[in-house]
Amino acid sequence: MKEPLYIHPMSRRHILKGLGATLALPFLPSLAWATNRKLENELPPRRLATMIFANGVNVDHWTQQAGPGNSIKGVGSTLEPLIPFHDDIVYLNNLRMFESTPGIHRLYFDNFLTGERNPRGGVPKLAESLDWRVARQVAKTVPVPVLPLSGNGGQTMSWSSPTTPVPPETQPRRAFDRLFDTSTLERDGSILDYVYGEAKSVRRGLDTVDQNKLDEYLESIREIERRIELATSEDRHATGWKPSLDEPNMPRPEAGRPDNFGVRIKLLLDISMLALRMDKTRVVNFLFSNDVGGQQFDFIDGVSNKGHHDISHHRKQANELEDYRRINRWHVEQLAYVMGQMQSVDEGHGTTLLDNTMILFGSTMLDGDIHDHQRLPLVLAGGKSAGIKGGRVLGYDKAEDRRLCNLHLDLARRMGCEDWNDFGNSHYPLPGIDG
Repeated sequence: MKEPLYIHPMSRRHILKGLGATLALPFLPSLAWATNRKLENELPPRRLATMIFANGVNVDHWTQQAGPGNSIKGVGSTLEPLIPFHDDIVYLNNLRMFESTPGIHRLYFDNFLTGERNPRGGVPKLAESLDWRVARQVAKTVPVPVLPLSGNGGQTMSWSSPTTPVPPETQPRRAFDRLFDTSTLERDGSILDYVYGEAKSVRRGLDTVDQNKLDEYLESIREIERRIELATSEDRHATGWKPSLDEPNMPRPEAGRPDNFGVRIKLLLDISMLALRMDKTRVVNFLFSNDVGGQQFDFIDGVSNKGHHDISHHRKQANELEDYRRINRWHVEQLAYVMGQMQSVDEGHGTTLLDNTMILFGSTMLDGDIHDHQRLPLVLAGGKSAGIKGGRVLGYDKAEDRRLCNLHLDLARRMGCEDWNDFGNSHYPLPGIDG
């Protein structure tokens, strides 16, 4: 594969040669900005995806051995499906959300992408999650700011505000239609025109406080209108970089949710990759299943029909540990599938969709039997164009380095949020990601 094209700033002196003379022009900021902006517009955009599974891992098989220079020397059986992709993978060990967290599942899920402790009792109040905060800053030109998907509903890691959890879509057809059915959006647009006009007509009779509330409401309508315009625009990529696909390369899924959980997940993964490839979104929040829910994995050869959460509380029983390992490996196989599909998509300038997408994969705890949240099982995949150096095992021992939000801050900056100084309880961007 060709090396990615990196854009360097215009040099201090631009040389013009003519008639045997050499003239050195002074640095022209406006010319440099215009040149770099044009070139950046021609490069593929960066994307961010999180793929999180529930209930931790069988620690005896989620293992990595580091060789010279933190290279990957070997892995346990759970991680074997990723061996062909090790050049695009960084194994991250010993990261944690907080130094101490009550040992219940829900807090791990709520906190994972917000970096905010969930107060006990009352209405949950956290923080805008990483996916939404990044999308608001760097994904303003796509129709869907964040695409939250899940194999089953009821829980979310996506928060558009401290008090607004965003439920993930669980039905493949509805997710597909949200991305590609513009007829519904056009109807919504006409309704918004009416609502907007009605709201403006009553503004003059309101006091200052209510006018401010109404202005916030009108601004939310403008945001929806802008997304509709982007979704229905035919020339959104008229200049600069263009997606490698103009139309969906998969049929519209059937209505409802497939009974087979594995089939359902495969459809949702295909839709998420299609959304990234066609530049319908640049941020995907993928949650495989709920943690305390009773999702069964008996579609996997050799796995019982016992619920995943119950299996994770294995009590060191050999049969349940083996079920646990097989379920973990199935999740890893889904990451391998995604990486293989993305690696096959040429996006120009010597890069692939995988090079241009950073994928954070893993679980919210290590050993589900004891709710170990002190060492999260995490994999960072892809992202070569964002400077991520794969083929390594990184372990973090210093308390300040171990903060998960340091990783979130690092990923946000690589997505283009260079002005972020912190996120959640971060101290600084996680060291070592770029080698």
